Amino acid sequence: MVIIGDTRPLASKNYTYTISGATGKPKVKQWKVEYAGKVLATNTNGVFNFTPSMAGKTVKLTVVVDMHGKDMDYFINLQILAAMPVIEELYWLDINNERIGKRIVGYLDTVKLVIKTKNIPVNDKIKVTIYEDEYVDGHDEDSSRNMGTYEPYVDKKGYAYLTFNNIKVYQKKLNSMDYVDESVHEFYAKVVYSNKINQIKDTIQLQVKNELRKLVPPKVGSNPVVVGKTDSVAKTKKAAVSFTFGVFLDGTLNNMYNTEIRQKVTGREVIKAEVSGITDTEAQKIYKKKGGAVDGDPSKGETSFENDLSNPAILFKNYNKNKKIKYLGFIQKE
Repeated sequence: MVIIGDTRPLASKNYTYTISGATGKPKVKQWKVEYAGKVLATNTNGVFNFTPSMAGKTVKLTVVVDMHGKDMDYFINLQILAAMPVIEELYWLDINNERIGKRIVGYLDTVKLVIKTKNIPVNDKIKVTIYEDEYVDGHDEDSSRNMGTYEPYVDKKGYAYLTFNNIKVYQKKLNSMDYVDESVHEFYAKVVYSNKINQIKDTIQLQVKNELRKLVPPKVGSNPVVVGKTDSVAKTKKAAVSFTFGVFLDGTLNNMYNTEIRQKVTGREVIKAEVSGITDTEAQKIYKKKGGAVDGDPSKGETSFENDLSNPAILFKNYNKNKKIKYLGFIQKE
């Protein structure tokens, strides 16, 4: 089912809406207009007149149709216009945002088409077709060459924009169609909007020299300023520093054996100790004989027996296989 009628009705004018089905004419039971969840009007003929107070508002138009004894709802949204939409102005700008007017630009120039509208809702699209005027015939669409149709949105200020960064594609298309390449191509625009506007702007033309070059140089300082960007500062060159890295290991294999003996005497035998084959009695004898105890107290010893894990030679045999190995060293600058 399709509701047929104007989706941009003007205030204070009568509008008739109908519904079309794939098979025959549907049986309409009711038409109704709603706004903000409230029913504003109902009828069975689909004719409505919207008051000026509704201008700028979007309403919901619903039709209730009897489909084989069952009510089915179909709806569309309508945006009420205060007055007839118009194109107030249409002009071309160059890369410096200056009006081109009668100046001639090149096919490598960037140009922008500006359409100033009135009474067209924000975010509505207008249809813009660009033509190349082949003959001086009042812009007859039959003889003019269609270069493409575009649909820009209207912003909150009533403007729509079309920026062309690559109009050289027009040159290739036109030169392939002409027997003799023209020196200048002239373009004009046709604007269409929701069955309200169908205008050809005869007095506004864009003249492009048939050459792949720029005729409008950008002005110095016309590039946009980037806010918040940190200025690039050249870094100070760093001088190379030579240094020697030395690692000094404290301990010998003899210290390793002495430490393992002391661990065995104190009951904390190192895993896979080299001296684990000796008896406890032998370990005690060696420990005391070598000065590992002072006044009979082994903890007071100051010999290599007491180095414990400060001796790097036995670090790889620590109590826990998963503990990390740490090396001591220092850095000496030259």
